[in-house]
Formats: sequence, C-alpha cells, structure tokens
Amino acid sequence: MALIKIKRRRRRFVQLLLFVSISNIFGIMLVSVIYKLLCVKSDLKLQRYPLEIERFNRYQSVERKRTGPGEGGRPLNLTKEEAALVESEMKREGFSKYLNSLVSLDRSLNDYRDPVCKEHQYPEDLPTASVIIIFCNEIQRVVLRTVHSIVNRTPPRYLKEVVLVDDANELLRPLDEHISEHWPEGLVRVIRLPIRSGLIRTRLAGVEAATGDVVIMLDGHMEVTKGWTYAMVGCMMAMHRNTFIEMGAYDKGMEVWGGENIELPIRVIVFTRIYNALPKFGSMTTKTNSMPYILFLR
Repeated sequence: MALIKIKRRRRRFVQLLLFVSISNIFGIMLVSVIYKLLCVKSDLKLQRYPLEIERFNRYQSVERKRTGPGEGGRPLNLTKEEAALVESEMKREGFSKYLNSLVSLDRSLNDYRDPVCKEHQYPEDLPTASVIIIFCNEIQRVVLRTVHSIVNRTPPRYLKEVVLVDDANELLRPLDEHISEHWPEGLVRVIRLPIRSGLIRTRLAGVEAATGDVVIMLDGHMEVTKGWTYAMVGCMMAMHRNTFIEMGAYDKGMEVWGGENIELPIRVIVFTRIYNALPKFGSMTTKTNSMPYILFLR
C-alpha cells in the first residue's frame, strides 16, 4: 500500500515537473516573439531617425546657397509672354500654375520671424508633433511644397509625422510614389476618405490617425519658415492631442473654415486652460480664388 502511494506521488511530481517545464518553454517562446517584434519596431525607428537628421542637417547647410526661380522668396524676371500668362492665371484663379511649376519643392525662404522670437530661448524637451494637412482639389505641387517645407525646417526630434488627409479629391493624383521616393516610411503618410466630408470632419480624421503628442493643423497651400513650430500664426492651430479630444475637438456640424477659430478659444477658457494669442509668425500662405469648401455647401 505504501509502495503504491509512493508511486502515485512520483507520478504526480513528474507530471507537475513536466507541466512547469512546458509552461516555462511556452513563456520563453512568447517573450522571444514579443522581444523580436519590439526589436523590429525599434530598429525601424532607429533606421528612420538618422535619415531624418541627415536630411535635415544637409538642407540647413545648403539652404542659403540655393539659386533658382523663387529662391529666398525673390520675384522672377518674366518675359512679356510669361507675364501675360501669369496675369491671365491670376485673374482667373488668383494663383499662377506656371510660376508654381518653376519654383523648386525645396526652395529656400528668408527668416521672417519677429526679432523677439529669434532671441527667445525655447525648451529642448518639447513634445513630438503630428502635422495634419487636409487637401481638397489642391494643385499637387502646392501640397508637396507645403510638405517639403515642413520636413526641411522642423527638427526631427519634434516631428513625429506629417499626416495628409485626402478629402475625396478629384484633381489630385496619388502622392504615394513621391512620398516613398523622398522620405523614410512613416514620416509622411496619406489618409484617404472615401466620401467628401468637409473641412472640419476631414481634420478630425487626421486627429484620429495622428500619433504625436501635439497635433498641428495646416492648410495644404502653405510654406513654413525657420523656427515655425515655436511661434505660430492664425491659420495654424497647435494643441496637445489629448487636450483637444478632451475638450470635444471640433464641432462636426461646421462645414467651412472660420468658426473654429472662435470656438476653440472659448472651449479653452471654459475648460479653465490658459489661452494666449501671440502675434508672431513663421509661415507663408497662398491665397487663391478657388475655395473648395465653399462649393461643398452648394
């Protein structure tokens, strides 16, 4: 009888030992898989970041040496025929496609910041930012020059990504090929909406897709200058993503631009946040007669 009990105990001990061994092996395999996935993700970040730094530093070193049409924001000398074409385009669209085609996507720009902004010392440990650009039937080259200026003049440690939100465009051909040729994977990406959603809802789609700490809203026809992320202008909006969502984000009932500029400061004050309006600037915007989000209401 005692011998049978000993055998049973041994059998149970062996079973327990076997169970523990299998559990340990499974646990090690699971940890290994998770570690590999994290390493791959980390490696992609490590591979991308040096490329961003290298590109950023290279552009900073050559920007002031660049020559060509529109460099430094300088005007072009046009022939009679060119001037007539430009005048015709300006009257019709408020924008010249011909001049736009001559200007480089990476063109240099002067530093238009207020002297106070240049002298001010900003903290180094700023949060990362997702720049959200929505576009609706914009000229592709204009949108691309906007993106190039952002990547060229934003320190890589702050720029998490540029999110382009395509509001069911009809005139703009896909940007994927240009993006894959010029920037590391994940730095610039396109979100395409299946149906026309309007200005505010398209911006909200960009906020949902963003992964940076701060979201910055820009129009698709702007060029930013040096130091633009520190001092911003009226047509831009930067806010901590979680705070923006906590306050209710944009009102989805708004169809066009204008009202959100009034609504957001009121929400900030209501939510007991501090609101400061700083009259400094660091960007250029293109004004056209074409206003696609007005047509959206018709």
